[in-house]
Amino acid sequence: MITGDDHGGYDRRTPRDVGLDATEYLEALRHPASRAAMALRRRMRPRTRFLHGVERLRTRWLLVIQAALAAGLAYWFALDVLGHENPFFAPMAAFIGLNVMVEGPRLKFSLELVLGAALGVGVGDVIFSVLGPGVWQLTVGVLVAMIIGVFVGRGPLVVNQAASSAVLIATIMPPGSTLAYDRMIDALVGGLIGVVVMALIPRNPVSEARRTVATVLDLGADVLYDVARGLEDRDADRIRAGLQVARASQADVTLMDRTVADGVEQVQLSPLLWSHRRQFRSLARLVHPVDNALRNIRVLARRAMTATEDNVTASDELIALVMGVSQSAHTVRRLLDDAPSLAEIPEWGELPHDDSKTATFAAVSGEEDAEPVTPEAAIRELRILAARMRPSVVEDASLSEVVIFAQCRSLVVDLLQVCGLSRLSAVAALPPTVPRPAMPPEVWDLDEDGD
Repeated sequence: MITGDDHGGYDRRTPRDVGLDATEYLEALRHPASRAAMALRRRMRPRTRFLHGVERLRTRWLLVIQAALAAGLAYWFALDVLGHENPFFAPMAAFIGLNVMVEGPRLKFSLELVLGAALGVGVGDVIFSVLGPGVWQLTVGVLVAMIIGVFVGRGPLVVNQAASSAVLIATIMPPGSTLAYDRMIDALVGGLIGVVVMALIPRNPVSEARRTVATVLDLGADVLYDVARGLEDRDADRIRAGLQVARASQADVTLMDRTVADGVEQVQLSPLLWSHRRQFRSLARLVHPVDNALRNIRVLARRAMTATEDNVTASDELIALVMGVSQSAHTVRRLLDDAPSLAEIPEWGELPHDDSKTATFAAVSGEEDAEPVTPEAAIRELRILAARMRPSVVEDASLSEVVIFAQCRSLVVDLLQVCGLSRLSAVAALPPTVPRPAMPPEVWDLDEDGD
């Protein structure tokens, strides 16, 4: 059972963070009972913002160490091993390529920066050695560097870094201050050392990736809870509050996409993480159904608000289904919220085996003795819920109720896919709505099951 205090642990953002109009947030914050709005109120407290900064530092401390170490190693290598005088571009390329504030894969980012820096330094050295210093020479140097960067076509970072490096050569470090091409070599060496440091001192990608996936599911569970309570109490304001949070959830979905992609890149790049490849393949497959689930929740919340505003009284059975989906989303989040449990998620399309290990979960509310969750338990809960989603629930119902019902069915499919089932197996768990469904149904008989 989801308690009133168990409102999740997802990354709560300010209006500026998610690019949402502040008035929409304020509208959501006004509702005192909304669980999703409660999370926003907590996020916008000054003390909580400070703790959020501490959390950012906690999750990025290794990136800071990587960048500092790469800069020192690059400077040492260029100065003492290569014998370059004042190797400015070696440490610059090393720590800029390991930008600690970039979300998502870093290898492409690093290589683009290194390519751009080397291109700008090389072009600048050649042009300014021939033409000399001056205003029009700087203009020509930047122009040529950007033209080559655009021609190479490796992304905006290449073009911008090429131009800025050419400006540095023309102004601060003009040709003649070091040997020709030394600075271009320094930039390449610094970037490559940054990549080596990233591979040999990797972060643990498991905890952050699973946390972001669980965060999105937790957010969705909160919104569905508000929708169910709003339908029950005919409280359009509460549903609207949940809808505002759901609309702002794209920032969390984007963070999930980038974090999982970053983890996949790390396990491919670092030999120390190669043993996690299979685990991350399973994790990467969760991103699409979780993204779909958030989209379906937005549609459901919008239609529920319309139904309430139109004075439609939803049936108790339909409200129970919405609440059941909220509970199941929370259960799946519990399954993902513990690192060992990820290894037990079945391969795509496989059913879990009985010998799967138990994934322990300590509830957000602080209950250390919370019931453990296994993939079997999560799938069982979802299949029982799916079996209750018969078309008779919305017989003679309004259009809004039919849409809410359809979105509940779609959400069950999404959550079953998160648990490891293929889409066809997940769809088969639902009672058919047509005489000849594309997938033969495998609906549980609740009477025989004893539920």
